[in-house]
Amino acid sequence: MAERQRVKLVVYIMLERNGKILLGKRKNAFGEGHYSMPAGHIEEGETVIECATREMLEETGIAASEFEFKSVRLLKPYEIDGIKADPYVAFCVAAKNWKGEPKTLEPEKSEGWEWHTLDDLPEPLFPPVEVLLECIRNSTSFMD
Repeated sequence: MAERQRVKLVVYIMLERNGKILLGKRKNAFGEGHYSMPAGHIEEGETVIECATREMLEETGIAASEFEFKSVRLLKPYEIDGIKADPYVAFCVAAKNWKGEPKTLEPEKSEGWEWHTLDDLPEPLFPPVEVLLECIRNSTSFMD
């Protein structure tokens, strides 16, 4: 009997302001040097929105009063610098009704936060962010 695939769950949070989204350069982690949205693993018993709320606050110091579902993708294994990623289900939600300036609250994990237009994103983009943004650009909440 074939072994069932086990996937991890992760939430990416899109913060938008003046037509730009918030991205930070990853460090000391898989995908170091790649740009990503604030994100994190869903902890046991946590909902997607609870995870988004917690991670955004932990990473940027920003709290949102609501979130809008944007997309979900099954991320099949891929490699960066010869290291294979685990399979993930990645959710993307947009933070709504938030204010303030993002702070780099986890400097050991991020080089800092910057605003970028969707037409001029920095490279390299972290692969999960790239595929989630593909869904958003195509106005498709789910792509397999």
